[in-house]
Amino acid sequence: MWFNEGHAEYFGALQYVAKESKMYARPNQWRLEPAQTAVNNGTTVPLSKLVQMTHAEFYDPKTIGRNYAQAWSFVYFLWECQNGKYRSYVTRYFDALRNRCGLKKAYDTVFGKTDMKKLEAEWKAFVQKLKPVDATK
Repeated sequence: MWFNEGHAEYFGALQYVAKESKMYARPNQWRLEPAQTAVNNGTTVPLSKLVQMTHAEFYDPKTIGRNYAQAWSFVYFLWECQNGKYRSYVTRYFDALRNRCGLKKAYDTVFGKTDMKKLEAEWKAFVQKLKPVDATK
């Protein structure tokens, strides 16, 4: 669920610049503040849990807002951190999903050899530094 919903929020916030005929990624104005609040308050779920959430867990009414914000911010991080340093995680995870791997196997295949505590710390630092972008410009 994090992958689908995180990407929906990521692509929904793209900004089209007509004079360049180009789309640009930018922080999602509706998800940024809740993501930063969750990071600052220590209420995020571990990324290893987020990326293995079931449909029911992701859409739990008590945590759905945080889950969307965290999913968006993690997808944004994977695409945009240090000019795409982690983009291969996105493509490898998509390939695992296409090959009909279950949540556990997709996680193991893509993130299994990753130091998730280190990745999570880098993601949190990235999220804390994001600034809102004026959606009208």
